[in-house]
Amino acid sequence: MPSTISLNENLIRIAEVPKHLPGRPNVSTVYRWLNSGKLESVMIGGRRWTSTEAIARFVDRSTSGAATPSEVSERRKREIEKAEAKLRDSAIS
Repeated sequence: MPSTISLNENLIRIAEVPKHLPGRPNVSTVYRWLNSGKLESVMIGGRRWTSTEAIARFVDRSTSGAATPSEVSERRKREIEKAEAKLRDSAIS
């Protein structure tokens, strides 16, 4: 993913990213997001930086595709019904 970080954004060191997220993920997780291209960053002076705005964009992208609890429960209900039908079919055989 090409970086869309502007030097007008609030740049922060990668080690500071966990402080800006709930649950304070390990910095190794942050590097995984960087290496996969999910979290935007720039290299300045041989150091990798991101921004609070890039973190917000990352969170928005990450949560926009997440299933809602009702979608999850509907999916789970279908899985249970499918498993029960399979069990009934195997008991009959």
